[in-house]
Amino acid sequence: MKINKKIIKIAFVFVIILLAIFYSGSITRAACGDPSYCDAPAGECSTTANGGNTIVIGSFQTVTRQCQYLKLCTPCDKDENPYCKDYCSPVEQCTDFNEKVVTTTCTDTIWASCCTPGIPVGSCGDGSCTGTESCLTCESDCGACQVLWCGDGSCNNGESQSSCAADCGSSNVCGDGTCTGSEDCSSCAPDCGACFSGPTCGDGSCNGSIGESCDNCSSDCGSCTSCGDGSCNGSESCSNCSTDCGACLSCGDGFCNGSETCSSCAIDCGACGGDFCGDNICNGFERCDTCSFDCGACEENAAWFQISAGNVGSANSGQSSIAIQSNITDTADCVEPFCIRSLIMQDPDLTSLTDGFAVVGSGIIDANGLINGQRSENIYSSNTTKSRYQEKYEFFYRNSGLASAPASDFVGSDLDALKPLYNANDIVYFQNGDLRIGSPWSVAAGETYVIFIDGNLTLADGDGASDQLIDVANGGFIAFIVSGDITIDESLGNSTLSDTTPNVEGVFIADGTFTVASRGTAAGGDDRFVGEGSFIGWNGVNLNRDFSDGSDRSLENNDKAVELFIYRPDFIVTMPDIMLVPIRIWQETN
Repeated sequence: MKINKKIIKIAFVFVIILLAIFYSGSITRAACGDPSYCDAPAGECSTTANGGNTIVIGSFQTVTRQCQYLKLCTPCDKDENPYCKDYCSPVEQCTDFNEKVVTTTCTDTIWASCCTPGIPVGSCGDGSCTGTESCLTCESDCGACQVLWCGDGSCNNGESQSSCAADCGSSNVCGDGTCTGSEDCSSCAPDCGACFSGPTCGDGSCNGSIGESCDNCSSDCGSCTSCGDGSCNGSESCSNCSTDCGACLSCGDGFCNGSETCSSCAIDCGACGGDFCGDNICNGFERCDTCSFDCGACEENAAWFQISAGNVGSANSGQSSIAIQSNITDTADCVEPFCIRSLIMQDPDLTSLTDGFAVVGSGIIDANGLINGQRSENIYSSNTTKSRYQEKYEFFYRNSGLASAPASDFVGSDLDALKPLYNANDIVYFQNGDLRIGSPWSVAAGETYVIFIDGNLTLADGDGASDQLIDVANGGFIAFIVSGDITIDESLGNSTLSDTTPNVEGVFIADGTFTVASRGTAAGGDDRFVGEGSFIGWNGVNLNRDFSDGSDRSLENNDKAVELFIYRPDFIVTMPDIMLVPIRIWQETN
């Protein structure tokens, strides 16, 4: 099995609750329920009083008053309700306002007690909007005035067909000021304007004969471009817009390029007669970026991964002649200390001799001849096979203290598991099935977590903003021991490609494969993945990322690894006893 940039076989790298509040109540309307409302003024009992009601003065000074007033009915009393007849007699007809007419009769020989003061007909407040009354003078009888606007359904307030077709309708005739229907410049010039037979803005052609340009007719000529917009287009060139098009090639710019030679530009290409740029020999100071004339154009480096201060190994077991492969850059863009040309480099503090070793079961390491940063470049251990004891899921489970069928600790949160509250007496957790982590975990100093997952583990950037998903302080410890695969989702990584902030920290052990997924070149290239700790895939390690987006972003591969793994030696010190299992081999001897 082998470690390859793309395929690495059996390898290890150290309700919102919405409250709908309904208010239920009744709407009442004042009715002529008070007999005094219908009475004539004191001293007056005439047939014109009481809002048109009848007052009859009979013999012996007997006054009979019939006052019709409105009384609220129940909803079933409405005329359109078929059950209204069960509650209203034919005499007591229901109105549209859930009301019925009730007639009371006052018969009394004492005139004063029968004819009490009321509101005369024609007065504001008698319940009828008559005479000169209006919403302005008597709101109680005529109702409140309404604001007039286009769209209220009434053609008023100076509205016309041309100003408010919604209320007044559309005349759709030539001369109404609107070019509608079948009207056009030939049939109705007053509304649609005169026809123009020559070129015009909007005809799909940028006609310079009438002065069209991007400034006055973008629909035909397109949007104007300007120097500084990041694109060298239009009439822009290196001479009038170096910001977008770059500086013009010239003798004295420090590069022997273009048509420059030793004879035409000695300051850039060197003096003729010796080794110089332009002699068709790439030597001396010449490189692809300083003398493309002799050395050719610079090539883009392929994507590569790198280890910091740790070991890298592949069992391989004779499956391939190449056990570990990484296209370590050898371009001029790779400049120390920001870029180190080696598969394994020093720790982040550049401490001497902290670069580890490479170990393979069989085969070779293909790293462009650049394996170690400080040691001899091609030192590695070969023919180192794995023992029959593999420290996999079952190996650690036997010493975990978990029952044969424990309950899951992440029930209901397996799609975005949150870090359990720390309990020093209970450091082991279990998940039966797949687990996904998308929200950040932070392990403080002194805290220890060992997570057993009988399934697959996916680590992703849940909110699209958190580059650091699992953070372990110095003195803390966390391990994920997985019976299936571990996948770093394509969303998790540093969008600032030079950023070395770890995305995940801890010990990650998968019986299956450990995979760093890619979004692909067509999607704009990948972010940089940085892992800190130990990463083990017993059935393979797949590193699929590439900075390349098919364009200039491909040059990012020239001076930085797209996957960077940093070793954490402190995890050896903080590792709990249940993972420190000694291997004993019992053999009977004579």
